[in-house]
Amino acid sequence: MPQCGSLPFFCSAAFSGAGFPILAFTARGPLASRAAAFRSAAAYAASFLGASAVALAGHSMGARAATAAAAGWAGKDGRASLLPPLAALVLISYPLHPPGDPAAASKADRGSLLTSGVPPGMPALVVRGDQDAF
Repeated sequence: MPQCGSLPFFCSAAFSGAGFPILAFTARGPLASRAAAFRSAAAYAASFLGASAVALAGHSMGARAATAAAAGWAGKDGRASLLPPLAALVLISYPLHPPGDPAAASKADRGSLLTSGVPPGMPALVVRGDQDAF
């Protein structure tokens, strides 16, 4: 579960309070491994929790992993039959550049970084604060 008092915690509490089940996990390692963890969690939610659709949510690098997972949702890894439909993305503090170096990515690059590989028309909520280092 996200740290109490953090934005991911409040988002989880809001969705859970509205009747949406929450499956929280921590993934470490390279981006591809984190994206695979999202797909595994979604397959678990469908198989064991009866989820008919899922929304992927992530904070910071987790948000980037959520978009990478969404990009591979169509079954590039051969597991499409195990995955429930993807309904939406919730991206909190999505890193658009290295911490403290906003000049590292131009505005054009930021838009393509955020949407690269995401299925067209996918609903997404992007939350950024004025205190985000990214």
